[in-house]
Amino acid sequence: MNPKGKKYLVVSVHDVSPAFGGEVREIVSELKNQKIHKKSILVIPEYQGRYSILKDSEFLSWLYSLREEGDEIVQHGYEHISRNRRYGSFRDYLIGEFFAQGCAEFQNSGYEEARDKIKKGREILSQAGIICEGFIPPGWLMSPEANRAVMDEGFKYTAFIKVVRDYRNGLNVKSEVIRFVPQNRIAEYIKVFYNAYLLRGPLRDKELVRVAIHPQDVRAEKAFDYLVKIIRKLKKERVILTYVDFLNL
Repeated sequence: MNPKGKKYLVVSVHDVSPAFGGEVREIVSELKNQKIHKKSILVIPEYQGRYSILKDSEFLSWLYSLREEGDEIVQHGYEHISRNRRYGSFRDYLIGEFFAQGCAEFQNSGYEEARDKIKKGREILSQAGIICEGFIPPGWLMSPEANRAVMDEGFKYTAFIKVVRDYRNGLNVKSEVIRFVPQNRIAEYIKVFYNAYLLRGPLRDKELVRVAIHPQDVRAEKAFDYLVKIIRKLKKERVILTYVDFLNL
């Protein structure tokens, strides 16, 4: 995939929905100021069953403008809320409730349930004139059955916390996500130190590094500033592209 040894950076904007219209516009505006002209925009088709992208023409026009400028639109679940919160283990409970904060929509999904939601979200995006090549589950979490449903729906790739999965070629590209998502002061300090560890160790020589920004990061101004500083540093030594661009190299 990378004969010349280049290094790449994917910057993704998560939870893109009319519900967070102000925050995601602010994120995109600042990224443009930082000359990040290629981004993966993770769109929730119908956030919490109340915020369909089809009901907000101004929001849709904004999405179209991003696509025309070279950004990639990615399907990010369907509702972005976990309605099945029965966990098979205490570890899964901790991941679903504390790490994903109840948004791991596909963490416990069976095949039929997952495929139905994926189809519903895809239909909304299709009605909006948006065709997505990638599907990334909320919280980067989904069951093996849900993963199979994503494959069977014909998506080219998905992404988890530590891996980007190329369905077409049967490849897993190792690449952990740099992220923040403020929760509490202790968790914030842990994430800062862990991200520093990733950048100086496991991710330093990796072909692909990913940085994810969420609306909550904007509400906590220091978190957003922190991620922008990381992006500024990484872009000096890496080529910026979208997920689908990277997989098409």
